[in-house]
Amino acid sequence: MDVRCRNMVQRRLVEQNTDYRLNAQLQHACRMDIAKFCSALVLDKAAESTELQGKVIQCLKAQFVRHQLTKTCEPVVMGIVRDAALDYQLDPVLARACASEIQNSCKDDRDMEECLKSRFQNREIKSPECKKEVARLIHEGKADVQADPILYKACLHDIKHFCHDLTPGQGHLLSCLLTGLESDTIALTEECRTLLSKRVEMFEYAAQVAPVESIRDVVQQIANSPSRNYFVVVAMGVLGIIFVGGLFCGRVTKRLPANLKNK
Repeated sequence: MDVRCRNMVQRRLVEQNTDYRLNAQLQHACRMDIAKFCSALVLDKAAESTELQGKVIQCLKAQFVRHQLTKTCEPVVMGIVRDAALDYQLDPVLARACASEIQNSCKDDRDMEECLKSRFQNREIKSPECKKEVARLIHEGKADVQADPILYKACLHDIKHFCHDLTPGQGHLLSCLLTGLESDTIALTEECRTLLSKRVEMFEYAAQVAPVESIRDVVQQIANSPSRNYFVVVAMGVLGIIFVGGLFCGRVTKRLPANLKNK
């Protein structure tokens, strides 16, 4: 491909990943997911005239990691995640949060994302925002091993040999590899075993820095859910039962001494 053409394509991809409205395929495939999980971002009036700074796609990526996307949306987001894993510029949120690391510590590294992961694992990244985004990047690699190109390349033979019948995504391939890592009967290649062991340590640290699921996430999902009224009714019903039960128990407790006196 001609250099000018390649640069133009890359620029268009960066624009699409910055503003989901420029990606017609994503809009169509993920319209239900955007309405369900990212409505607050879309409905923000202040965002209507801006590029949204990649926040909607980041929102979809978060649900991709949690395996919450619809069957039509998941492969599209998976493609975006895989492309971004090969070129950090296609991840505008990461590029913005880790600008200092990219321009200084990793400027001479050919694989920018691997450099960020390495510095993350070695506790060398100081920026909380950058640490959070690199942790998110690592979570994406757990959900789809092809979003971790270095690990995928190191373990490709093992994936083809031991995990060939599994569907990519939702952590299936990584789960298969981790089973092989812990097994005495499955012999992973040395390259895969070594890198996978290091990745496990990184996964654990990423889970500490940015847990995949939190109480706040659950509350937000309920708030954005079309069934939120159902959750409210159920919660009110439970509180009502507790209240009535408390009143009943209180009356029984007050009457008990009188009954004992009559005896």
